[in-house]
Amino acid sequence: RAALECALGKTGFRHDTPAFFSWMGVVGYLERDTALATLRSVARAAAPRSRIVFDFPAALETLDDDARALARTVDAGTASFGETRRGKHDPARLARDVAALGFAVRRHWTPAEHLARYFAGRSDGLAPNPETHLLELEGPGVAT
Repeated sequence: RAALECALGKTGFRHDTPAFFSWMGVVGYLERDTALATLRSVARAAAPRSRIVFDFPAALETLDDDARALARTVDAGTASFGETRRGKHDPARLARDVAALGFAVRRHWTPAEHLARYFAGRSDGLAPNPETHLLELEGPGVAT
């Protein structure tokens, strides 16, 4: 069994009841294979209809010039603290990857949607990071 499954087993986690997993601020620091392995563990451990929400930075090649420059600045800043960002994803490829694990994408929030929903009309110029996407997945879960 994977580490996540073992850890959940020690907590009284109910494998027969849908659960909600919040996995914010993590995926950007994980290699692609590690992130997908974690999602695979969630799919094996959780009941059908369980959900997971996580954010991820988009791959540099999917960004426009301004967003790419900001992403490089963020990368340099996090690296200077010893926190190298390793997990940038092409949103379309990630959607295919999670579907291959049996997940359904319930919602994909793009940076433009973040801007429109939460930052519209601000006079101070505050805006979301233009490389950050958010996914909400519904997992296949284990048969109970």
